[in-house]
Amino acid sequence: MSSPVNDVLSYTFNDYNRLFEEYGGTDSNYLKKHFSRFYNTFRRVSSTWASAEEQVVVDVGAHWLHQSPLYSMAGCKVEALHVQERPG
Repeated sequence: MSSPVNDVLSYTFNDYNRLFEEYGGTDSNYLKKHFSRFYNTFRRVSSTWASAEEQVVVDVGAHWLHQSPLYSMAGCKVEALHVQERPG
């Protein structure tokens, strides 16, 4: 049975990277290196949900926004931010 969470879990690195390319691209080398970590975190966290639509996710340190789309496409409400390191 298809669901937004199952649809996200069907993504490969190439599928996911293509999404970023449609919106101007990303650091594909970084994404490739970390995709399995993002994917496995999503898989583990989402396995505890009765419904993704009831979830609110805060993605702190979201410089490339690589994790946020996984949760958003699954139906979660996502707030993402990146905090710049202070100089000095």
